[in-house]
Amino acid sequence: MNKNLLIVAVVVLGVVAVAWFKSNSATVPETPKTPKPTQAESQPTSKPFPQLTQQLPRLVELGAGKCQACKMMAPIIEAIKEEYDGKLTVESVDVLEQADHARTFNWQLIPCQVFLDAKGNELWRHVGFLSKEDIVTKLKELGMI
Repeated sequence: MNKNLLIVAVVVLGVVAVAWFKSNSATVPETPKTPKPTQAESQPTSKPFPQLTQQLPRLVELGAGKCQACKMMAPIIEAIKEEYDGKLTVESVDVLEQADHARTFNWQLIPCQVFLDAKGNELWRHVGFLSKEDIVTKLKELGMI
């Protein structure tokens, strides 16, 4: 009988403890949660980014040397840079080594490709790996090349 009474007392004590913790945590205001992006694409920003001296459309690749997908993007970005030289400015920014410059592009995840018009206005952005064919298609779609 004493054993059963002890079990009931422990259960009751546990229920009271849980109720007490819940009532105390309910008085602390909960921080609103920022929704996570659900797509790899985002809407362009309205504020122009700093423009280089050349007045050409610009493709900025944000990445890091330790990121596997970024390593896969590197030869693609280099090929586009060579192929569209004089028509398009292509820039690779390492978010770790060039953190201040990278911050101007409001990146959240890498790799990230930012497509800018000749005035520095963002036209489109993509997060994640993007094939050369997809980049060229988007450049043409946006009228950048």
